[in-house]
Amino acid sequence: MRNRKIWVFVILAVLVTSYSFMIYSNSSKIARDYIFDYNYLLIWSYGDIHSYSLDKNNLFEMPYDNIWSLQDKSPVHYLNQEITSERFLGFHPQYGLRHLFVLKANQEIIGGHSNDFRLLPSNGLSESITGEEVTKESFLKWKEKTKLEISKLN
Repeated sequence: MRNRKIWVFVILAVLVTSYSFMIYSNSSKIARDYIFDYNYLLIWSYGDIHSYSLDKNNLFEMPYDNIWSLQDKSPVHYLNQEITSERFLGFHPQYGLRHLFVLKANQEIIGGHSNDFRLLPSNGLSESITGEEVTKESFLKWKEKTKLEISKLN
């Protein structure tokens, strides 16, 4: 009986260690720290899932316009740069289970967005990292401000 308890403990220790190693080896430290700053418990890391070059054309197309309207930083600073999204599954006591996406450029955090964890598809719109939705007014204000900033570059 004593041997069985030892083996159960050893197997659990190996599983926990493997799980932790998977999360830490499959994600960047800066992205994990960003998620931890919002008090999320990481459940799973998908690593870098999508990269694109941000330009004036795709900035105002779905889904990029929705995603960028949620960020505190202006997208103008990241035009013609490679943007990478890193994905996590996280749990927060207030917001529940969420898909979390961290935006990076040149190994610097731009910001993030999230979606509810659902079995059935949602409306496809992203929410802030804290689960706040974009309102029509805030989106139109962001779009107008960003277009003005871009026009000043020309």
